Amino acid sequence: MARLSKENGGPLSDSALRSVYQIIFSSARALQKRLRIAHMGSEWTECHHAAIDIFGLEASYMSYEDRAQVARALRGGECDYWVTCCSYRDGLRELTGMVLPRFGGKRFFVVDAGANKLS
Repeated sequence: MARLSKENGGPLSDSALRSVYQIIFSSARALQKRLRIAHMGSEWTECHHAAIDIFGLEASYMSYEDRAQVARALRGGECDYWVTCCSYRDGLRELTGMVLPRFGGKRFFVVDAGANKLS
């Protein structure tokens, strides 16, 4: 995406170009497996929006009330990843962290249950 933005000569803005490619990436991932993404809080909260920005519209989104529920869902295989803006622990690991300008530069993390989950 960084290279695309760098080479973008218009007429689409960088954000429009990112949106187009996000749909392509999300659709391609869904052909392999429809990802199940956890977030805390209700639908359309900041974490839900951030999860959509990261994984696109083709993923399935699941909301949880608290971190303990998310951790159980990750370990139990009910979801593939968790998008959060808060710290994590208890055997969960950060896969990536990113600053999303749309949310005032807030940092969001993509978390999973550990290396054994990816095998």
